[in-house]
Amino acid sequence: MKRCGGVFHMATPMDFESNDPEKEVIEPTVEGMLSILRSCGKAKTVKKLIFTNSAGSLNVEEHQKPVYDETSWSDLDFIYSKKMTGWILAEKAKQEWKQQKRITSTPLALYPL
Repeated sequence: MKRCGGVFHMATPMDFESNDPEKEVIEPTVEGMLSILRSCGKAKTVKKLIFTNSAGSLNVEEHQKPVYDETSWSDLDFIYSKKMTGWILAEKAKQEWKQQKRITSTPLALYPL
């Protein structure tokens, strides 16, 4: 990522038939996000990380709301019951990383597709 000004993160493992979703989907998804964040930090030139995440980060729940905004998060209990947690845990890991690094600007963006 040397000399890169921006990074697009557009992929995540998806396997709805996994025998071990924790090891095969969730851990690689979260670790992949954290690895990208660490690499962006080391490069010292990255000004923006665009994370094209699924709308599932904010609207996976038993009953849909009429309106969603930046405070909306999918229902983790519902997601765990359906074994589909990777992308939202990656997004939450990104937010926690941002808080730990005391990043108050918005160099990290979530764009649900």
